[in-house]
Amino acid sequence: MEVCLAMAVSLFMGAAIITALIHSQRYATSARLLTNARAIVHRNIDASSGVAFTNSSIPTLLGTTVTTGVVCDDDGVTTAGTPVENIQLSQNGTATITGTLTRIVRPQSVSESAGATVLRITYQIDYDYLSKHCTYAETTLRSVDTN
Repeated sequence: MEVCLAMAVSLFMGAAIITALIHSQRYATSARLLTNARAIVHRNIDASSGVAFTNSSIPTLLGTTVTTGVVCDDDGVTTAGTPVENIQLSQNGTATITGTLTRIVRPQSVSESAGATVLRITYQIDYDYLSKHCTYAETTLRSVDTN
């Protein structure tokens, strides 16, 4: 009788341990995805912040978009003609999921400085993982370069 009870307790403990390991692996993967999505968005924010911008020369990265934004291509990958981003699931880069990177550039009104050209730049990446829709976005302000 005691042997049967000990075996049952061992089986329940084993099942609980395996369940905990599976949940911790899912959490680690979703955290890795978020970190990699942040890196993609931040890399594009940095590119928009570092490009030369004057009133006479507006680069395509800083061209005003519609309020919903435009899908942009960061890594050259397309699916059915639409640019998609591959977000790495694993550290070696072999497992990926796809997401959509959107760039939104809108004029920002600035009351302190009349006539200043200031843009609000937002990059947003949308992806699905384990039947859950995830979004990460960053916004920055950019003004024209001064001499």
